[in-house]
Amino acid sequence: MRKSIVAAVLVLSANAVGAQSSADLVRLSGRDMPAEHGKPQDMSFVETRRGADASLVEVTMPPGPLTVSSAMFILKGLCSVAESRGKQYFRAVQLAHKPLRLGVTFPEEPGPQDTRVTSVTDRTFSQAECSLLNF
Repeated sequence: MRKSIVAAVLVLSANAVGAQSSADLVRLSGRDMPAEHGKPQDMSFVETRRGADASLVEVTMPPGPLTVSSAMFILKGLCSVAESRGKQYFRAVQLAHKPLRLGVTFPEEPGPQDTRVTSVTDRTFSQAECSLLNF
């Protein structure tokens, strides 16, 4: 599965056919969103490229460990990308660490789920889950 996700993202990177205009791409800023202890998050989520079957996103965040609020911000961005494309399910794979780059694909079915999720790149998410989180 991981190989097919990476392959889809590589095809997306090499082929700009069907790419959307920059106005259609998802962009979020965490500066206006409270984080732990009411501090604003200095984060951004930008969909940098969109193809027929996959998207590339880049996330900027302060150095240090990933916090719960940072992970939720990233998940909110992923939910927004899937919603803007009218997709029910989405899955992200980490392509680079600094800056954080994710490839996002949109399977037709959720597939088997692991209940021991430790990050936003460990499983397929659904729009129903995004709705439960009020995203």
